[in-house]
Amino acid sequence: MSKLRDAVLLLAVLAIVGTAAVVGLHLWHDGTFDITVYLAAADRMRTGSELYDPAPYRELAGPYLYPPLLAVLLAPLTALPGGVAYAVWAALQLAFLGAAYEAVRRMSGAHERGRDFAFLLVLPLAAAVFDNVQVGQLNLIVLTVVAGGLAAIAGGRALAGGALLGFAAHLKVLPIVLLGVLVVQRRWRAVGGFVTALVVLLAAPWVWTGPGDGLDPQVRWVEQMLAPTLEDGEVVRNSPVRVPNHSLPAFSGRLFADGEWISRPLDLRSPLLFALPPRVPARLGFLAALCLYLVALFAAMRTRDDPSPEALVVPAALAMIAAMLGNALCWTHHLVLLALGLGPLFARLLDRGSRRAAGRTAGLLFLLFFPAAIHHPGGYWQAAWGTPTLGVLVAFALIYREFVRR
Repeated sequence: MSKLRDAVLLLAVLAIVGTAAVVGLHLWHDGTFDITVYLAAADRMRTGSELYDPAPYRELAGPYLYPPLLAVLLAPLTALPGGVAYAVWAALQLAFLGAAYEAVRRMSGAHERGRDFAFLLVLPLAAAVFDNVQVGQLNLIVLTVVAGGLAAIAGGRALAGGALLGFAAHLKVLPIVLLGVLVVQRRWRAVGGFVTALVVLLAAPWVWTGPGDGLDPQVRWVEQMLAPTLEDGEVVRNSPVRVPNHSLPAFSGRLFADGEWISRPLDLRSPLLFALPPRVPARLGFLAALCLYLVALFAAMRTRDDPSPEALVVPAALAMIAAMLGNALCWTHHLVLLALGLGPLFARLLDRGSRRAAGRTAGLLFLLFFPAAIHHPGGYWQAAWGTPTLGVLVAFALIYREFVRR
């Protein structure tokens, strides 16, 4: 077991480092990836152009969807020559991979059995980590900040931990759901830090625009990016059913939407089961994710008088998983956020000597996640029938069963 564990870890690290080198120095130049969109937005932030004007993004991977903070932070990279900015971002991906692991380990209380713990995390999440590095996504940064914030709150530094969670919500909106967990558990100092960070960081664009523009970038983000996704009738448009979108609305759409493309390589259209009226499939998916979030809040309420770190960390992880599944888009790279829940689960199993149970759990999740994340017909079929989504639901149930029901 130890030789297999070490071999898997070594191969995973070599694959990730090699991918970072190739994409950072070559592929990002010739294609359109997430980092291409980020740097285009950062350049517009630095030069004072309209951040959410769709015109500059029409030939890229898509529009810039995030709040302005990410563009503020990446703006200095756009002043670098040629592919240096890409190389720096590739190096940062590797740095945040290490930081994310350390933050999750600290948050999970996994102080011993370091290589066992690393192996158990790497096995099911290898494809997700690889995908983050390949497209230059920011989920590893979000994972690092959220895990660090939860560890800080659990360790008694509630104000600073809450501020980190608020910072994460400005990077990517999903961590906003953690505010509900903090409120239910009456962690008022953490709530104060969270809200303070949310308010203060509204002024982050002033670094480049100056106070004269007020909160204009934030207002435009709400008007042009956030509000349209919340309007009735926009749910289906923003929840494409094509693989590899693993969200619950997309999964429900593949089963029940009428005539949507699931996979062009397979020439496959929905419904895989039977057709429901328009908009109903996506709404069913959102409703299922909302139910999961309510379960997370119930877990937070049940554990709010428990002084152990797990009483905060586990409900917060469940809330993040629910938000990830309920989002209109949940690609393979989003699955790294599962580490927030799998970390405490594997640490608990190792602490009580259940190495075989931990290994079986990691192996099962690997089979559910990895084949569907690689581009081949079998993987497309597996993703079409939702095994990554079902795998996330299995992980959610295992985490809840281990920590809350018991």
